[in-house]
Formats: sequence, structure tokens, C-alpha cells
Amino acid sequence: KIVVPVTEGRVFRVGDVKVEGNSIFSEQQITAYLGLQKGEIINGERFIKGLREDLAKVYGSQGFVLFDADPETEFKDNPTNPKEGVVDITIN
Repeated sequence: KIVVPVTEGRVFRVGDVKVEGNSIFSEQQITAYLGLQKGEIINGERFIKGLREDLAKVYGSQGFVLFDADPETEFKDNPTNPKEGVVDITIN
């Protein structure tokens, strides 16, 4: 019998989301492709898929074959719930 202890970290909710350097699509369109809604629990897998696959397809359809997005994240405490955190995201 093997016992593997699992320690789960805090749940993080989406905080402020900013998009910088965009000229083709609006900030609202980009955050919709990423599935980011302020206050919702962030789905890391969905976020990365949206960033690396979905946005790349959308920009590629407009002729931008060298699309690159650079997310910057800032993790902090949730002032209203100490069991949760908040992640602010800036996408360049």
C-alpha cells in the first residue's frame, strides 16, 4: 500500500484582467476567447488553451501567423475570503 499525501492549495478567482498591445480585437473579445470572467474560479487549463490555441487561431485567420501572447499574473489574498486568492492578469 502506497499513501501519497495531497495538499491542495487555495482556490483562485479572476481579479482584474487587462489586455495591452491589442489593435485588431477588443479587450472584451480577447477575454471572451480566454473564458475569463471577473470573480469566477480560474480554470488554468482553459486559460492556457484559450491563450495558446484559440487566440492563435483567431489571430492566424487575420494573417498574424507569428502571434504571441505573454500573460503576467499577480497572485494575492482575497480580502473577503481568506480561504481563497485572487489573480490579476495582464496579457501583452
